[in-house]
Amino acid sequence: TCALPISDPDPHEIQVANQTTPNTGYFADLEGVHEMLLWVKSRICVAGFNPTMWNDEVHKQIVIDFIYQPSTTRLLAWVPSNTMDQLMLSFTAIPKPNEAYEFQYFVRGPSVALTPATIQDDVVFGVCSPEGMETLLRVMSNLYVPQVSSDASLPAGVKRSLTDHLHKFMASLTETVHQAHGKTVLYLPQENVDLDDIDMVLTDKDLVQRLESTVIRWTRQIKEVVNLQDNSSSDAETATPLDEIRFWESRTLDLSGIRKQLETPAVARIANVLRAVKSNYLAPFEELAHIIHVGSEEAEDNLKFLSCLSPCCQEIERASPLEVIAVLPKLLMVVRMVWNVSHHYNKAERLTGLLRKVSNQI
Repeated sequence: TCALPISDPDPHEIQVANQTTPNTGYFADLEGVHEMLLWVKSRICVAGFNPTMWNDEVHKQIVIDFIYQPSTTRLLAWVPSNTMDQLMLSFTAIPKPNEAYEFQYFVRGPSVALTPATIQDDVVFGVCSPEGMETLLRVMSNLYVPQVSSDASLPAGVKRSLTDHLHKFMASLTETVHQAHGKTVLYLPQENVDLDDIDMVLTDKDLVQRLESTVIRWTRQIKEVVNLQDNSSSDAETATPLDEIRFWESRTLDLSGIRKQLETPAVARIANVLRAVKSNYLAPFEELAHIIHVGSEEAEDNLKFLSCLSPCCQEIERASPLEVIAVLPKLLMVVRMVWNVSHHYNKAERLTGLLRKVSNQI
């Protein structure tokens, strides 16, 4: 999976690194930290990468967190295809197909303690193109999942275990593939039963448990979207109204997409099954579904009004300093309209943030 030659870390480099780090504080408890750090660093071979892109201040702590945080099971690396001048590392974000030629993954098992002696066996790494996972998802969805679901020759215990693991893998694969496109897609398990027949479904405890696991995953996915911070609170030093508009465009697409999924009959059938068994996982899911509905309406309203700022802001981008003066009255009239008419940007903190972005644009 890796086209470039791989060499083990230089023992002299490890010795020097260990000697230069004081044996105090956080690093005092991280035995072998430098050796494992160099093990990962020496195996980065994604397209476009060269060792000069490595920046200790940016990359070192990310790799250390991957090594020592039990809940961090993957590390992704890529070089942006539009600049080809920096190394990107992330635990969750996957580059979109137009953002990188390929990305590299390092994967470890959850709650596995890594050491210099075991990292070789416990961490799997390789290179994948963004489109590769989409192909895998299509093959799995159209070939393997239907085959396993309809196979009556398997022993009951084997089929139950295989089905459980298959759905977990498919849920993770579905989420990862669509995450690369900035979308949140809820995985719907293909069950070979009629979920409308509640009495029959309730006799299959394994099926009910799988449906509960599905709803738990949905709840986690939706909670991550709900907790996404408003763009006005991040990048406040450099963001412009055009950045704000782009944020709400993305937010509107994501929330409206989730809302449409939540309104499908398939999701309603799974919710009805959990309601029949009085599952404790249904209430948090339904509460978040309501929040998504409200948030989707808010995002659509914000985008509708903020889009009115786009022509003036584009004028400012093209204008000379003297020409900016003529654009400002028009821009402030639009801001006043947003203040007076918008249902959600009529709050002081929202307007303050918007005017700060106008200042950044100027």
